[in-house]
Amino acid sequence: MPKRLITGLNSWFERDRIVGNLEIFQDFIVISLCLGLFCVMLIRLGDMFFSLLHPLDLQRKAEGRGQKAEGKKYQLKL
Repeated sequence: MPKRLITGLNSWFERDRIVGNLEIFQDFIVISLCLGLFCVMLIRLGDMFFSLLHPLDLQRKAEGRGQKAEGKKYQLKL
């Protein structure tokens, strides 16, 4: 009876099977992390691309700065 129990426990705790299962689990974790990081990168690239699609309104911004500077000059003269 004890020999049967020992052989049964040895078959449950086969190192090769345990190591193989742990390697598969580790590969699954690494692949899922890589896919997640790749998706985050794609989201960031998409945001950057769409931010470049907005028209740049440099003339309007430059006019706004000029008005503020002129307003300060008028305030200093008074």
